[in-house]
Amino acid sequence: KKEKKYDLALKIGWKYYEKHKYSKSLFWSKEANLLDHKAEGAWILYAKSEYAKGNKKRAIKILNLYRGNTNSSE
Repeated sequence: KKEKKYDLALKIGWKYYEKHKYSKSLFWSKEANLLDHKAEGAWILYAKSEYAKGNKKRAIKILNLYRGNTNSSE
């Protein structure tokens, strides 16, 4: 059940991202991350949304935090 909630939150986040509504995309990526902080998708969406908002340094910091805890190639 938790996995389905994560998937739904991530799907909503990507829909907002595609519509260039990055603040809402950030919100949903954070919600997804709360449900599963080890899943890559929420971290990637969060970083991309920050980058799209012009927060390049924050996006890089987020990716480095995630990469430091995983073996992600993304």
